[in-house]
Amino acid sequence: MNIIHAVVSMLVFVFVVVISFFAFNPFMDALFTGFLNADFANAESQSNEYIPLYSQVFSLFFSILVAVPVVWFIMWSFRREPRWDYYRRY
Repeated sequence: MNIIHAVVSMLVFVFVVVISFFAFNPFMDALFTGFLNADFANAESQSNEYIPLYSQVFSLFFSILVAVPVVWFIMWSFRREPRWDYYRRY
């Protein structure tokens, strides 16, 4: 794989992840807000504690999903190919 193919693959993946985040984010925010505003009677304190954490996990998931191809590209571009002629015995 050459460097241009790797950069294009990384950019396409990042673009798809960012677009999907902006597509899913309003629905997920509405879902989490609906759960937060619901009347859970005995579980009110637990819902107030955990539902914002679920929203943060959703955002963290997409941020990690964006970071994976960037880290992969950096590691791939700086990898070192072994010199086979160095290991040959003449």
